[in-house]
Amino acid sequence: MGGGASKTPKQEAPTGYSSVQPTQQPADQTEPDKNQGVSVSIRPPSGYEDEPSGSRRESDTPNSPAEGYRSDGVSGGILDPLQENTKDAANIPVNETGYPPPKPAVNRKSDILRPADIAEGDKRAKQIKPGDANTFEDLAYLLTKGMSRDVQQIRSIFSWVVTQNVQEIEFPANVILDSHMDILRRMRDGQSSYTTLFTLLCRAAHIPCVIIHGIAKSAGYEVGHKDLKHLRNLWNAVFINGGWRFVFPLWACRAVKEHAPGDWTLVDLKVNAISERIDIDEDSVSTTSDHYFLTDPEEFIHRCFPDKPDWQLLRTPLTKDEFLDMPLLMPPFFDYKLKLLTKPKCVLNSKDGMCNISIKSPQIEDMLMTYELYYDVRESGSSLPSGVPMDRCVAIMQQKGRIAFSVRFLHPGIYRLDIHGSLIGNALSLLGSFKLVCNKTRDNIKPYPCNPDIGFGPNLITNQKIGNQVCILLAIPQKGEYVLQINNRWMEEPEFQNVCNYLLEAGDGEKKPRNYETPSEKKLRCQLHESLRSKDPVFVKRAIDQFCKSGLEDSGETQQARDRLVYLKLSKGLRDSINRRNLEALEESVQQAKSSKFSHKLQPLIQKAEEEVADLKKTDKHAHDILEMNLLTVTELRNYKTPKPIVHDVMKATFILLGERQDLLEDWMDVQNLMWKIGKEALMKRIENFDKDSVDEKLVKVAARCLKPYDEDMAHATSAGCGTFYVWANKIVSEYANDEKNEKQHQTSSHYKSSSKREYSATDPYSGDEDEGVDNELDQFSLDGDDSTDPRGRSNHSHDGVNNPDDIRHHEADDGYNS
Repeated sequence: MGGGASKTPKQEAPTGYSSVQPTQQPADQTEPDKNQGVSVSIRPPSGYEDEPSGSRRESDTPNSPAEGYRSDGVSGGILDPLQENTKDAANIPVNETGYPPPKPAVNRKSDILRPADIAEGDKRAKQIKPGDANTFEDLAYLLTKGMSRDVQQIRSIFSWVVTQNVQEIEFPANVILDSHMDILRRMRDGQSSYTTLFTLLCRAAHIPCVIIHGIAKSAGYEVGHKDLKHLRNLWNAVFINGGWRFVFPLWACRAVKEHAPGDWTLVDLKVNAISERIDIDEDSVSTTSDHYFLTDPEEFIHRCFPDKPDWQLLRTPLTKDEFLDMPLLMPPFFDYKLKLLTKPKCVLNSKDGMCNISIKSPQIEDMLMTYELYYDVRESGSSLPSGVPMDRCVAIMQQKGRIAFSVRFLHPGIYRLDIHGSLIGNALSLLGSFKLVCNKTRDNIKPYPCNPDIGFGPNLITNQKIGNQVCILLAIPQKGEYVLQINNRWMEEPEFQNVCNYLLEAGDGEKKPRNYETPSEKKLRCQLHESLRSKDPVFVKRAIDQFCKSGLEDSGETQQARDRLVYLKLSKGLRDSINRRNLEALEESVQQAKSSKFSHKLQPLIQKAEEEVADLKKTDKHAHDILEMNLLTVTELRNYKTPKPIVHDVMKATFILLGERQDLLEDWMDVQNLMWKIGKEALMKRIENFDKDSVDEKLVKVAARCLKPYDEDMAHATSAGCGTFYVWANKIVSEYANDEKNEKQHQTSSHYKSSSKREYSATDPYSGDEDEGVDNELDQFSLDGDDSTDPRGRSNHSHDGVNNPDDIRHHEADDGYNS
């Protein structure tokens, strides 16, 4: 496979894919073994001495219009089949009174157009014949009758207009003047336009439709040219679904084979070779282009520029110069959701004798792309010299969801690169064209060793043909460029096919070490040092990742930063679990902290977490006793008609702690009603979800007064259920009293005043006000016991004042990354 040998197509410009001649296959250096499934060959580096020049093709110029094409407004005698008759529309108002002003729509085409709308509109259009109606109003009624959605109505009109073959319609002798039949007849004679027909039908259906005048990059456009006065054109905008949308009926119905205007010479062609390897699904071939129906403004502006900026329907309209500089991107480019990664210009200048065009798409893995390369003799000022292998100056590179076309200019001049592509089952389509300018080539530039038709890197054919892994070990004999070609065949196939290629470059060996760092590398090292004092784990993680990715020499700073990151995560885990008061989270964070090498530095947090664990377990134990009570015991309490005072008071205290109002608990029947509730309001469920820290101080004191006349023995002697609820309620009251007593004692000490009552913030867990002893100690943890020096011979113990707590700098999540 590939471009090692010259191609000899016909010496005339292609008007379509059918005129492109197949590429001859060069002989491989190694004959593949017919009994094997994969063969590999290596192409060595080579110059281009004594090699035949690339084939050339002079571009043709059509000398007669196709049926129905018009010749008005086209300069140079070249007919442009994608130009509307602008004279005909001069008699029709561009808009009507009451139309909304032009402004960008709030949603996109994909948001309003459903497949069902397309199917319904197309179905109706096929049922209506031109002779079924006498007037525009009658025809519009037949096309839109019974359709509730305006998008269906406009689709029906659009589909009917673009499918009319004016050359085959039989017109009566007495056609009504200015009727749709009159317009169709005038279209046949080149005196009217699709824009006129579409406009009059929409207005007859009471759908706002305007005629837009402007210039368009149609078939007569030459990439990179600035003078487009001869490319005047017309198109429409319709107001549906609350916004204006573009429709270009002529371009939707007329698929014109691309031609090469100007003095272009075809010097390299890959289209035919790729076309032969694509299985086309005939059902996917369409006679119309839906791209020009309700086209999004961001795509439409690439080829059509209205005279009035407002009708660009862009939030920021482009200037005419910006429009002329835009790359020529065709409808399939947008249909395949492709994105241009290189400079969005139609004219690209070479740099150091090379030029690259890179494209990406979410569907790139299911696509094949190829190209045609042209040379402009007239604008370049000279012909290509003989012996220049132009068939090896473009390489298709496929890698990581993108495809790049890398051009090496072996001779200065003006070139044009046409990029073609397709998805599985579709025919190749032109995706875009670029004008390439090379004023000076590089002295030592060489062509690629070969130029495989499917390019370099894994592609669609690779994925289809290679099912198992293939491992290939190479030994490159000397410096230079090589191509590894992998060929494959199934047992039933007679010949091998090229399925994958790799461009290999053998250099002088390992890179020479540098004894200096660039400014960006110094910045990364400084950022890593700064992370050793940061309290933001996001900043520390980013500093580590960027430093490791740079490949800079590591003198231990990376491990210190990783230790810092581990500590910060453990510290955050402890604080978060303390604030959440979740028993499982607390036990897990305590276990992780104790098993780490930072357990002694995290001791204050560990101690606080363990206290919370013990407290939760005590509360859970008493709640567990209630939850484990026999159902009959609880039922016994519910069924008391006139309970003893101790039972009433214990249950009052229980419900008060659960948040019930005291005045609603004075009657035993009210208490009974609360005990009989089910679901989330059930007594057992409420105790299970009880959080003692959320209880109001006043409620605790009220509950305490209810329990004060009794003790645990009295409660158990009354009944088992009463005793269990008494223990739970009394425990909550007692713990609150102890906490209040401890708090008063702690207030006499300034130490406890600053630390014991501190709230562990979940929103700002790295604040310098929290755990000062812990964090200040942490600022030295990565340096303890480490007497090593940094690459500049400075002791790590005094690096940038790390040991000085006053130098600690706090990093917010979004600050300090570029300092």
